[in-house]
Parts: sequence; structure tokens; C-alpha cells
Amino acid sequence: MDSSASWEPPEPPQPSACAVCAHQKRRCNPGCHFAPFFPHDQQEIFRNVRRLFGVKGIARFMDAAGPEKLADAMDSIICEANAWAVDPVHGAYGVQLALGEVLRRFNAELATLQHELALCREQQPAQNAPPPPPLPDTPEDLGPGLLRLGPPQP
Repeated sequence: MDSSASWEPPEPPQPSACAVCAHQKRRCNPGCHFAPFFPHDQQEIFRNVRRLFGVKGIARFMDAAGPEKLADAMDSIICEANAWAVDPVHGAYGVQLALGEVLRRFNAELATLQHELALCREQQPAQNAPPPPPLPDTPEDLGPGLLRLGPPQP
């Protein structure tokens, strides 16, 4: 070994490239505007978005959205791409149809429960009504002018 050669520590490990930079086989710089939305551990999400919109399309969406709406735009793009990955025929419309059916079922259940609640409320006043007055024990309790039935009292 050559003792005159100086030892240099290894370079610090570079953070993994974001999914876009890894796809394009380029170094991901710290200011990469794709990195917050497509980190290196979300390759499948990026693959879905790239298949639907392409890398240039993603960049166009990001530029058109502007910084104030960028996060919402990217969430929308990712959601749309994942919907198409799950349902290649209907995409996001298929999700909308499924949610509409769930909403229809919940509304039907709500109507049924409201009807049952109304029936219970109608029955509740009859159950909470004061009890009827007690039956008279003696003929005098019947009051004047009322007809007495039964055998005459001595």
C-alpha cells in the first residue's frame, strides 16, 4: 500500500431521486419541483400518472396551476390517474357512479328511518297520555243524573 496516498472519507449518501428523475435517469436536485409529489418510494403512483398524462403533461399542469393551487392540482391528477388504473374503462366516472349508488342507498335508508321515527313519534303521545280516571266504586261517585245499572241498592 502506498502510505503517501491520503485517505478520503466516502461521499455522503445522496438522497434517492424522486420517481420522475429516476424514470428519466437523471440526478434529482434539491429544488426539483416533482419531488414533493412523487417521492422515490411512490414509483407506482408516478407510473399511473405518467401513463395517463406523460411527464410533459404533468409539467404543463404544474406550470398552469401556479404555486397557490399546485397541491390541489397534483392531488387531482394523482386521483384521476389512480382511478384509471383501477378502472381502465370508466376511470373517475366509475368512481362517481359507485359513489352515486352508495349515496342512493344511504338516502333510501334515511327515508326509511325517518318514516319509522315518525311512526314512533305518533305512538309516543298515546303512550305518555295521562291514565284514564278510575272507575267509580260506589253509585254516589257516579254523580247526579246518571242512570244506575244493576240491582237497586237498599
